[in-house]
Amino acid sequence: MKKLLATMLILLASVSAFAQENAIPAEFHPFKDKGSFIEIFRTSSIIFILVLIAVFLITVIKLVLDARLKRDLVQRDAPVEIIESLFSRKGKYQNAVKIGIILVSIGLGLLLVGVFNSMGIYSAAIMILCLSVGFIGYAFWVKNLPGE
Repeated sequence: MKKLLATMLILLASVSAFAQENAIPAEFHPFKDKGSFIEIFRTSSIIFILVLIAVFLITVIKLVLDARLKRDLVQRDAPVEIIESLFSRKGKYQNAVKIGIILVSIGLGLLLVGVFNSMGIYSAAIMILCLSVGFIGYAFWVKNLPGE
């Protein structure tokens, strides 16, 4: 909860620091104002890149620690069932398909936003709709898997 609050405060501070440069007009629309939109996009891009780097580092650390644990278990002659239960690859395929479906739905949403040339709340609504359709499609796919 503290991390979420800190992240939200950092985002709010970056947007509000940019907003102090000029007086805010009475009808301020952050997605219609080109300068605000570019600043929000830059901030979001930086955060996205930092998240990608963090996920990559965590994945590399997990792989190294898993390999070390496997090596130690094999050296100590642990039962095969224990090793298989600890390091089963069940669900890896489902995770890849989930990520693929989500990325396709994001791409479809961006395509629809570009085709309809919508800005503001309509672009957010199109993206949310496409993401929800992607998640629903994934849920139906998982539901119809054999053995589930």
